Amino acid sequence: MSSGTTAVPAVDIAPPDPPARRSVLVLFAATSVLTASLLFVVQPMVTRMVLPAFGGSPQVWTTSMLFFQVALLVGYGYSHVATTRLDRRRQPWVHVVLLALPVALLPIALTVAPSGRDGLAPSLELLAALTIGVAAPFVLLATSGPLLQRWFSWTDHPHAGDPYVLYAAGNVGSIGGLLAYPFLLERVLSVTAQARWWTVGYAAALVLVGACAVVATRHRADDPPGDGAARTLRPEPSPPVGRRRAARWIALAFVPSSAMLAVSSYLSTDIAAVPMLWVLPLAIYLATFVVAFGRWSVPATRVATWLAVPVAVAALTVTTGLAGVTGAIAVQLGLVAVTGLVAHGRLSADRPPPTQLTRFYVLLAVGGALGGVANGILAPLLLPVVFEHGLIVAALVWLVVDRRSPLRGAATWSPAVRVPVGMVIALVPATLFLLSAIGGMERWVSIVTLVAAVVLVALPTTQGGAIAIGVTCVALLPGLTQIARADLVERTFFGVHRVQSDADHVVLMHGTTTHGAQDLSTPEERREPLTYYARSGPVGDLDTVFGDRGDIGVVGLGTGAIASYGRSDQRVVFHEIDPAVVPIAWERFTYLGDSAANVEVVLGDGRLTVADVQGRYGLLAIDAFSSDSIPVHLLTVEAVEGFLPALTDDGVLALHLSNRYLRLLPVAAGAAEALGLDLVVRFGEADERASAALWVALAPPDGRLDALRDLGWEDVDDQPRPWTDQRSDLWSVVRR
Repeated sequence: MSSGTTAVPAVDIAPPDPPARRSVLVLFAATSVLTASLLFVVQPMVTRMVLPAFGGSPQVWTTSMLFFQVALLVGYGYSHVATTRLDRRRQPWVHVVLLALPVALLPIALTVAPSGRDGLAPSLELLAALTIGVAAPFVLLATSGPLLQRWFSWTDHPHAGDPYVLYAAGNVGSIGGLLAYPFLLERVLSVTAQARWWTVGYAAALVLVGACAVVATRHRADDPPGDGAARTLRPEPSPPVGRRRAARWIALAFVPSSAMLAVSSYLSTDIAAVPMLWVLPLAIYLATFVVAFGRWSVPATRVATWLAVPVAVAALTVTTGLAGVTGAIAVQLGLVAVTGLVAHGRLSADRPPPTQLTRFYVLLAVGGALGGVANGILAPLLLPVVFEHGLIVAALVWLVVDRRSPLRGAATWSPAVRVPVGMVIALVPATLFLLSAIGGMERWVSIVTLVAAVVLVALPTTQGGAIAIGVTCVALLPGLTQIARADLVERTFFGVHRVQSDADHVVLMHGTTTHGAQDLSTPEERREPLTYYARSGPVGDLDTVFGDRGDIGVVGLGTGAIASYGRSDQRVVFHEIDPAVVPIAWERFTYLGDSAANVEVVLGDGRLTVADVQGRYGLLAIDAFSSDSIPVHLLTVEAVEGFLPALTDDGVLALHLSNRYLRLLPVAAGAAEALGLDLVVRFGEADERASAALWVALAPPDGRLDALRDLGWEDVDDQPRPWTDQRSDLWSVVRR
């Protein structure tokens, strides 16, 4: 997705402009900055608004980006038609009138109530909510980049012949708006206040666009009088663009768009679905437009091309175990940067003249929208596991192997030499990766593979196609291995569920994380909860103290292991947002059927469905994960406050905080401090039945948690870092 200001490099330096002409440039530049900022602030803002309704799923951002990219395409299409079908006198004023119409719909206030169905339903429901709530102002703002540049070309300014001079201003606004949201606006303003201030900004943009329209509808200083002036007001014909060139533009726009979305989803799935991890890949993606279409385009593209293969291999092999969370995030963001520079650099080299400006934008928007369709709709629907990240890495390598002269040196070899060498190079990465999967040597294999890739790229006689084949093998092998090892693979809007089993055990995986297991060897063993829910762990303590004080409520179904603690006079109620998990828990595991309690499953986001419960649960456990990512909206001060009314007078709220990447204990401590609650924590060590697990218990400070302290639970001495519905400082709790 481009910022609406994608264009070509800066123009030659002109003589100093008179004050009047300088004011024209300042006006158009300021309008470009403001409209681009509004365009990119609204994206994380409205996605944050709907995130809780969809359980904090990482797919919310990917689907929202699909909407924004399609809306951008509609806006660019409108710009192209308007400037080629309407004359210069009418077109600006028609646009100003249209831009004014959505003011009646502001401020933005989205409401959405998912139906609880799976498949495409959540995506379509989200797209419908965004269309109703934000489509009109977004589409009209999206036209500002190409329209303002086109209008500027109609003025008598010295740079009017190359309106791309406004490119930098628009991109500064785009990137500035994106980065301002998580690092400034989200920290200072509530979502409601954000929407109000965005309305103020929209009104200011309307005034500035109107001023630009006044300037654009004047006669050019060099227009001849009479019929000549009239002719300059008519739409200018635009020469056709060949199909092959158009297809190349679309493809080169598709690859970095898909890469940005794949990395956003990759980071959100295992860390957290928060604006910061949405915004950083998108900001880097936009920055590659700035560089690729600027003065440093050629050297930047050349460097990115040389880095493509090692960065691709690193993106596939460098894990948090090797580089930590910060290092892993940096590698993934590097993938977005390199892919963007390679693809956008080629677009810059093939840029059209100003007469084809709007057509160029339309085709780039088509490529960006296709990236959104591929990642937001087709991949979850057609691919059983998350192949798209690996596929886009492979696409980057295939994009560069035919362009670098060192990689073409092997073409002079005889087939007797070229074919065996190519086979060896292609098989080495795949073999190394296979050995890592079998022998648990991921860290060393990652290092060896990365070093090998760098060496191979440095050799002038390396065969590029063979490297691409090898990287493709590495990219596809993890997904193929997951499918081969699983008894069941099901992908939904909320992620990928896999069930694996051997002779005695069955395991549920979500993404890269185990979400429960069961021993089926004997009737007695299958009633024993395992992993995070073992009786020897924190959940066993919670049941001992609070298990008979009312019904048991659980947010997050998983395997249903907590149902094992249910008593005959109780109900165990699971609040689950993903309908696909329900048949997995009932049919692949027996915890629910074996429970002595009456088991009930309520579909919907736990925060919303628990709000309907009053004074019922002696134990309410919050245990909702997406892979290793805990939905942020379930840990805020407001969320904890909303869970408390569901407890009995002597009940307890328990939060499962196990996480490989985030230190969530300060977040829970912050909520407890803000609400005046007592809090204790226990870290359960791993043993033959239990996984290492971190649980906290919260309750009013009336001494009810003392019984847990007697069992070894401890008070928290971490510095509280409360999250709220309006802000969540992710970086402060990252395990670096």
